[in-house]
Amino acid sequence: MKKCLIVLVSLSIAGAGEYYYMNGDRRVELQPVESRGIGVREYGGTKPFLLENGEKIEVANRIIVKFSSLENLDAYEAEYGLRPLKRIGGKIFLFETDSIEMALDAANALEKRADVVYAQPDILKTRRLR
Repeated sequence: MKKCLIVLVSLSIAGAGEYYYMNGDRRVELQPVESRGIGVREYGGTKPFLLENGEKIEVANRIIVKFSSLENLDAYEAEYGLRPLKRIGGKIFLFETDSIEMALDAANALEKRADVVYAQPDILKTRRLR
């Protein structure tokens, strides 16, 4: 388990400054931005990013995963350092990781697994006051 976590952390550090997540076959680039004000801190913080279209979002250290089979659930939790926060229903889970970078890495790795329907970072849209 420690080797896997070290690999994930190494990948995050090696790709420092390059953030993305996979949405099916499409790579969604994330541009880090300076945080202005206080972000959402309910589950350990978020990091602000801009999407390709200029929309501001915040990515948390959580991922949402839908499995087609729960056979490898325990193995994935150990391999990617996932801590279950909530079972949303059926085979959909909300997991927490130690960092936002680990959440992105885990979501991208799980997205490639045959028994995973989807794995996405928990994205919060920024509200604008009028």
